[in-house]
Amino acid sequence: MSLTPEQKAAVSSWVAAGDNLSAVQKKLLEQFKITMTYRDVRFLVDDLNLALKDPAPKVDTSDVSKTPAPTAAEKPTAKARARPAPGATDLQPDAEDAATEDADALPPEDDLEELPAAGPSTVTV
Repeated sequence: MSLTPEQKAAVSSWVAAGDNLSAVQKKLLEQFKITMTYRDVRFLVDDLNLALKDPAPKVDTSDVSKTPAPTAAEKPTAKARARPAPGATDLQPDAEDAATEDADALPPEDDLEELPAAGPSTVTV
């Protein structure tokens, strides 16, 4: 099937805009009522000396080896780092982590008098 010069110009503009073969096939049917097979559309694009644009590569999120290392701004702070699981041993804790854990463990001594007395729990399940 031969196309008119207007139709060829439309196909050229679609390909230049980044449409793939299936999109060109669909637009030919919708706008010009021309039914073409995928292979015929491929031949048409080749006959018009048009180059299809390569789609952007999809990111493979399952392969963490391709992930760039975080920059200094993205690295977690001492408080944001995950704590080791119960029973796990940390042979050399960071000095900053140890100081933070000690400071978070108990309230200041002068606040101990303000704590409520121990008694029955009001927690229900």
